[in-house]
Amino acid sequence: MTQAHKIIFNSWKNSIETQLISVISKFNLCLLILLGFSTSLPASNYKYHFKWGFLPVAELTFNMTKIPISDNNLIISFNLKTLGPLKVFKDYDVRGGIKRINEISHEYFIMGHDGGIPEEKIIVFSSRELPHVHKFIDDKGAKATDPISDLQVDPLTAFLMLIESVRNNNNNCAMKSSVYDGKRNLFVSSSLLKSTEEIIECKMNVDMRLVVNSKLKKWPFGTRERNIIFQFSRMDEDYPKKITIDGPYGRIVGIITK
Repeated sequence: MTQAHKIIFNSWKNSIETQLISVISKFNLCLLILLGFSTSLPASNYKYHFKWGFLPVAELTFNMTKIPISDNNLIISFNLKTLGPLKVFKDYDVRGGIKRINEISHEYFIMGHDGGIPEEKIIVFSSRELPHVHKFIDDKGAKATDPISDLQVDPLTAFLMLIESVRNNNNNCAMKSSVYDGKRNLFVSSSLLKSTEEIIECKMNVDMRLVVNSKLKKWPFGTRERNIIFQFSRMDEDYPKKITIDGPYGRIVGIITK
């Protein structure tokens, strides 16, 4: 990590440590949040169809049921796949999720294929040590990036933390976290963008200044900072009804179809 990266990280680390330690009692309460979602929400699918303009580009499904049924520790799973013309250029189809290991740790996993190349990641997150990569198969032999903090969470946990902030934190959308997915170290923060009698909109900022991966040119979020807007209905499901991603080539909009 360069000196510039250390300065950026340290400024974020102080803010993140303060919030995570006081709000979620480090990682133990985060696991309770995940377990709460597995029981408080009905067993069901939450499916999003994403479009770039009028062109379908992807489908994302969250599943609150325990799949496979024999795995009682599976908290939440998801499936992401490309659709339409994009599938010809980027055939991407993966499933993943979070499995509880014990009171202080959980496993984040992904498996599937990217352009015909197998992709599989198994990362264990714990409140007592840095995230540990147990398996990393990605991009023609690419190696995993080192994590930077024992306060880091996986992308799915960060998403659930945002939902929890809307449900149980006066609808203010406020959350910050350092995210690690095996390939990237990211900082995310969210704030209230809009609130009416019908909807709540949260803006999540994705800060990628610590990312030093040349392959980011192919990543839809670019190389610096991007915003994702989550729109929640005050009367419907806990999951956002609409997700808008600001990419370098325009907005990609996902609408829930459940």
